[in-house]
Amino acid sequence: MKYILAIILWMLPVITGATITRSDYENKVYQIALKTVSNLENRYKTPIQFDVPLKIVFLSESDIGYTWCKQTNYGNTKSKNFNECINDDAVEAYYDIGKGTIILRNDLSFNRTYDVGSIVHEVVHYVQDRHGLTWRGNYARCISLLEYEAMSIELELINDLDIQISDWFKSYVKRWKKKFANRLTGKTNCSIDSLEMLI
Repeated sequence: MKYILAIILWMLPVITGATITRSDYENKVYQIALKTVSNLENRYKTPIQFDVPLKIVFLSESDIGYTWCKQTNYGNTKSKNFNECINDDAVEAYYDIGKGTIILRNDLSFNRTYDVGSIVHEVVHYVQDRHGLTWRGNYARCISLLEYEAMSIELELINDLDIQISDWFKSYVKRWKKKFANRLTGKTNCSIDSLEMLI
């Protein structure tokens, strides 16, 4: 998939000094997201189980951390686990399966590989959910396998964007892929052999 022209067009306001409005920002995120969905949909052997529309909510980094930690602690913001989550997890983006919504920062940079990777990564989870691969689906896989797959695809699609990938980012992806690979158990729904993607 080619994104060269799209990236040049996204950068024009920065080059010319024009102000990017919120709608321009959101449109650019949706452009990346929709191209990612288009690239992924035909790769899955499992049928679409949940035909949910693509929804993205934009929040500040601190609000993302707060909502993530609140969800994972079942709303108990006074628990020790909540405080540890806020201080240690540093979640910057996630896909809310229950709401079918991607949560992203409202200040992503379109020429920063890590930020574009965040968009791609969460869109992979959205497509996984559409195909019934998350906990609520008929073809559910374990979380570690879903994350391993998302990290693999993230690097591949960023490369297709023709964005320069730094050695730091390659090491970052490799480290996280290894982390998730170490958590795979060998069970049918939790081993690399069960991947149905052409990655």
